[in-house]
Amino acid sequence: MEINKDKLVKKLLEVRAKDLGEVMLEEIIFYDPDFKWRDENRYVRLRKSDNKIKLAYKENKKQTIDSVTEIEFEISNMEKAEAFLEKVGLVGYRHQQKKRHIFKLNNVVIDIDKIGFGLV
Repeated sequence: MEINKDKLVKKLLEVRAKDLGEVMLEEIIFYDPDFKWRDENRYVRLRKSDNKIKLAYKENKKQTIDSVTEIEFEISNMEKAEAFLEKVGLVGYRHQQKKRHIFKLNNVVIDIDKIGFGLV
């Protein structure tokens, strides 16, 4: 969905949201070799953001806000993690980069992403 980022940022600042700046994210989405996971709304994500690299398993079979399962942890090497995931049989399906602008309003974090897609 397209948004007018300038207008949204202006509104966030008007309501005193704190601007936490922008970060560049790089991520690879992995599925099982038969791509059944894609139809089941589950995947493994490998994500690099600034100095942090995280590996996550995500699943949302019912597609409701409270049915999401996510297991995420930090790792130290993106290339080794990618090689490991491929060696155990997962397939790198989507490689994307996105610029994320982060705001915080009270206890709510608002992310505005600008995405660029590419296949692995």
